[in-house]
Amino acid sequence: MTSSLSAGEYLRIVTTSQPRRRVLVTGGGSFLGDYIAAALVAEGADVTLLVRPGAEDHLGGLAERVRWATADVWNPASLRGRRAPINASCIPSAA
Repeated sequence: MTSSLSAGEYLRIVTTSQPRRRVLVTGGGSFLGDYIAAALVAEGADVTLLVRPGAEDHLGGLAERVRWATADVWNPASLRGRRAPINASCIPSAA
């Protein structure tokens, strides 16, 4: 049986049935990454964004509502010393 839930309905079910959820979203500063992060924040999640160097200016008002770090997932050296929030879900955006 397939689910007919929209993404927003699914997020609402997941975030309301669990304590405040910690989520790491890659692709911050991109259209898709920022959209996903904003939707999660609206649902009450504690969001950390991984932002590619140079894309920090694209965060706009979202920068004040989430934690964010500058790094590039394709450059392992930029990830050294960083770690995902403990017990966090990770949502890689395709941006």
